[in-house]
Amino acid sequence: SLDSESSPAAVLSDINLPDLNGLEFMRRLQAHPEWCVVPAVLMTSDPTRDQLLLARKLRVPPEGFLVKPVTLSALEEILQGIISRTSPIYVLRHLQRQRLSHELRARSKDRDLGSQIQEVVKSLEEAAKERDMLEKEVETARVALDGLGSAEQKANLNMTMEELMKDEHRLRARLRELQDHRADLQAQRKKLVGEIDRALKLLDAQIRTAEDVVRHRIA
Repeated sequence: SLDSESSPAAVLSDINLPDLNGLEFMRRLQAHPEWCVVPAVLMTSDPTRDQLLLARKLRVPPEGFLVKPVTLSALEEILQGIISRTSPIYVLRHLQRQRLSHELRARSKDRDLGSQIQEVVKSLEEAAKERDMLEKEVETARVALDGLGSAEQKANLNMTMEELMKDEHRLRARLRELQDHRADLQAQRKKLVGEIDRALKLLDAQIRTAEDVVRHRIA
């Protein structure tokens, strides 16, 4: 299960699973920030060109393919390459998986920051509406105060105005706090985007180098 706390060292899967297409399983695997870094090997009894092309079009192609019936020596060879972590194809796939994992985690953090910013913006809008209402109430109280003749009535209305103005000051302080929080979140998001961009560029450069090594080995 992809919900388990720990991921395995490698995944061996059949393309033709009974309840789930093996390629769809790989797509789900690669959409999970923890499991997408796990090396995967696909088995098939019908290695058609279409199947292999679809598998190679995955975000990160599988570590390798095994044709059924799978011999022990073939399985040992491909797993040894994964365990040793030294084969050129492993290095390439490892970097590709690391890039995918980094991208998924970064996307999740960006979504979280975006949601927080939206919540702050909503709170700002609500606080601004409340402030406008208070300002109108204060102005209404001022107009009413000018028309009163009784000292007692004026004293009572003055007390009401003072309370309204205190509420208005508290609300203005809340607005400043929300604006500062929004600015902080936006700065965090900008910093995150910069860090993501630098990390992905570095991984892309490493991936290109690894691809050159694999092509050289094949040639």
